[in-house]
Amino acid sequence: MKIRLALLSTVILASSLAFAAPSEAAGAKLPPLGVLAGSESKVASYEAWLGRDVTHVTAFVGGGTWANMEQQAGWASGSWRGSSRTAVYSVEMLPSDATITKGNAGSYDEYWRAIASRISQNDPDGIIRLGWEANGPWFDWAWGDNPTGYRDYFRRIVGIFRSMPNQNFQFMWDVAKRVPEVDVAAYPGDAYVDIVGLSFYDRSSWVKEADPVERWERMSSTYGTSLRWLDEFTAAHNKKIGFAEWSVTTNHYTGVDPDNTLFIQNFYDWLVARSDRVAFANYFESAQNSQGYFGLSNSDTPFKKSAALFKQLFGNAPSVPSSTATTAKPTPTTAKPTPTTAKPTATTAKPTATTAKPTATTAKPTATTAKPTPTTAKPTPTTAKPTPTTPSAGLDHPIGRVCAPAAQRSTGSTNSGYWVLRSDGRVDAVGVPFLGDIRNSGTAAVSIEATSSGAGYWILAADGRVHPFGDAVSHGDLSAVPLAAPARGVASPATDGGYWVVGSDGGVFAFGLPFLGSMGGIDLEAPVISIAANRTGDGYWLVGSDGGVFAFGRALFAGSTGGWDLAAPVVAMAVPSSETGYWLYAADGGVFAFGVPFHGSIPEHEGCGQPNAVHLEPTASGDGYWVVDQQGLVYAFGDAPQVGHAYDAASPVVGFAAG
Repeated sequence: MKIRLALLSTVILASSLAFAAPSEAAGAKLPPLGVLAGSESKVASYEAWLGRDVTHVTAFVGGGTWANMEQQAGWASGSWRGSSRTAVYSVEMLPSDATITKGNAGSYDEYWRAIASRISQNDPDGIIRLGWEANGPWFDWAWGDNPTGYRDYFRRIVGIFRSMPNQNFQFMWDVAKRVPEVDVAAYPGDAYVDIVGLSFYDRSSWVKEADPVERWERMSSTYGTSLRWLDEFTAAHNKKIGFAEWSVTTNHYTGVDPDNTLFIQNFYDWLVARSDRVAFANYFESAQNSQGYFGLSNSDTPFKKSAALFKQLFGNAPSVPSSTATTAKPTPTTAKPTPTTAKPTATTAKPTATTAKPTATTAKPTATTAKPTPTTAKPTPTTAKPTPTTPSAGLDHPIGRVCAPAAQRSTGSTNSGYWVLRSDGRVDAVGVPFLGDIRNSGTAAVSIEATSSGAGYWILAADGRVHPFGDAVSHGDLSAVPLAAPARGVASPATDGGYWVVGSDGGVFAFGLPFLGSMGGIDLEAPVISIAANRTGDGYWLVGSDGGVFAFGRALFAGSTGGWDLAAPVVAMAVPSSETGYWLYAADGGVFAFGVPFHGSIPEHEGCGQPNAVHLEPTASGDGYWVVDQQGLVYAFGDAPQVGHAYDAASPVVGFAAG
């Protein structure tokens, strides 16, 4: 232990040498503060929580097609028209099936003039964050092996924006925190860039350090696009620094405490030391999306300590100088509470590696009686399917071969393979036909649901759009509805007569099926992360990240982990065709069986590390299931066949469906 503390002190000393500490005097100057909160009312609520006004907001202009982009440009800029705050508009560069080559040939100039005109009419003083995170492979506009093509396209678009009358735009060139160094050939040039930005999140899913001190050292100094790189690059080009997105997050390896006050304190110190060079620092105040939880101001935030420190440092409170208290790691939560002796009701096997005490809740919650807003009209359905693109091949992987247990039975399942959905909208087909995806839609994918025939699927995006492929039929979506919370899951019964969409706030929207109730407008202990339908279309279940289960209609409540002290949050729920119960699946790979057979879980198998688990999917027979982790490794249990993997460490998995 003494050796470890000495090492920590050495790391902190190195950090203090690398970055000059701010003045210890009271009244340290902060750079302009901002937030990504979605609407004027949400920003006002955030300001009330923080105790001070913010000067900047982050907005997004996308939509997957040129028409949607123009509409979004008008809506987003209109939302901040006349506001005293400066809006940072994150604008897509390649909607739909557009390419950089065609863009440089002038094929899209007409569209860009329409988009630029919409924004300039409403907000001619906005900041244009064009083609953000351009070094990341998750966006089609990333420069990849064509940095000069990207550079020229960026310049062309800037020229069109500058041609608008009475405009006073600033332009932001933005990258993401990644290992490779930035290719300087992709830099558009000083004449086209006013601000250089970096998306900066505290997460260990890619920066593979569980220790917060080591993680900060790497992100701030030794990582490819680190704070050191940003500091040196902007100084060399005499440019301002901008953070359109930064936050703590739950996107970590299992066992890492996401409530990281060290990150908040150190980033505060870094900003204060450069307050005259930072144009804005906008916190990503999003409660939940496909990448995790980020928000500080909600009552259910998992970052209680970080939120308190953030308010103290950034809020309207006495100024706090750089603190020597940050020289030690935040105390890890390694102690587990003593479990009670009762087991979950009607489980046929004890869940593997359970570290929680059972809840006393024995009855299903009362359903809300009102439909979520709006109730008078169906949202406008999508008019066309995205153009299918060729998927990357499903890959085998030695980790999966070692860790995936042998199937307990060789017969019984009628499934031949599965589809793996990634956050960028890509679908990898393993043992089943590729039917299309939404990688060019410009929106984050969050869920995939297969049809009963196994010959089609729906993909749900975070903005509520539902994209059908194969024999899946569109019954409408939320494209025309302003959402109170991001869409989180889609579920369809065996009849395929429609589907339900749920948001992270528990609000349920029915398309082609009856509305049976929701948790919308109810103060939840944890955000809703999944929805599952019964076979007949007259019931559904919702589940929160704490494992709390809510049953509606004819769906039967069989138990939950709500109120348990879990070692890792619940990330998925699955219901077999028998509907005798369901499985809950936690981020550490643990499976909880309620009224259904327990077929095994990842932690019980020797040599298997705990994954960033994402989803559990039952076989058609219900006598087995697959679990999939964030990188696309697939683990088969019971009669589930091990068809292969879709391994890709760069693009996180958000959904899984069996064909």
